[in-house]
Amino acid sequence: DVVLHLGAPHASKVLGQWCVETARRGTVHVLVDPFGRVQDPDRVAALVVRADPGELCAALLSRLAAGRRAVAGDWLASWEAADHAAQTAIDGVLSDLDACSEPGIARGLFALLPDDSTLVVSSSMPIRDVEWYARPRPGAARVLANRGANGIDGVVSTVLGVAATTTPSFAALPDHVDRSTTQAVQPTVGLLGDLALLHDLSGLVWGRAEKRPDATLVVVDNGGGGIFDFLPYAATLDTQQFARGFRTPQAVDIAGIARALGCGVREVTAMSELADHLAESLAEPGTSLVLVHVSAQANVALHDEIHAAVAAAVDRALRP
Repeated sequence: DVVLHLGAPHASKVLGQWCVETARRGTVHVLVDPFGRVQDPDRVAALVVRADPGELCAALLSRLAAGRRAVAGDWLASWEAADHAAQTAIDGVLSDLDACSEPGIARGLFALLPDDSTLVVSSSMPIRDVEWYARPRPGAARVLANRGANGIDGVVSTVLGVAATTTPSFAALPDHVDRSTTQAVQPTVGLLGDLALLHDLSGLVWGRAEKRPDATLVVVDNGGGGIFDFLPYAATLDTQQFARGFRTPQAVDIAGIARALGCGVREVTAMSELADHLAESLAEPGTSLVLVHVSAQANVALHDEIHAAVAAAVDRALRP
């Protein structure tokens, strides 16, 4: 077997472990880069090819076609069957839950986004939940995320910067258009946690002479850094040590602060409220928040339940 590495190095720990394991078993990993750069943090590449990835793939397909070595249809069918089983399993776990959850918000928000919109996803749990649980869809939104050492810093400013350069302003609409019932043509939506919002709260402060970008911030309020609940520290430290050193819950009225800074706020306590509140926010000029309250205590167990359901469903779908 041969694995082609195209583009920037991946950020997935699980995928990195898989690459290392397959390389140990003799799978040849080929790194393709237009400049010949060796971006191989897992040190698995047996060969580095300096080429344009698109042109190289086109040439490989041409060779395969010329040699009549068509890709086996059952290989593609097995992936499609696995994906269908996984999506059905995720729906099976989440469909009966009206209480807001982090996986449910990621999946529900992505499904509700208007075509041609841009979704800016925060580091930490939001980017993971979108990658794991968002169902592929036609007319999918463009998805952007910061990458680097800064983690959740600067997410609000990133969302508003994207909105300022990609979303047509409501102020530019003709006078006869009712702004209260009109959505931005290319809306910008941010998905972030409560700590990410607080770390860049100053991004919501705009001068009197400046027009706020038209953007919606969907803020998942789980009472601190929920990603740390998945790490070993959560089980080895006592509750107070863990909360103070890692989870860092804040005693802050997020809705009150956002309103004080001139943002509209809609609070969501049930999944059935998400669609209406998102539509209202997208139709509102300026920057607004959709504040979603979730249970931090149930989050890890729900992720485990979904992953177990997906693993079982895929195993059944692929079993001979």
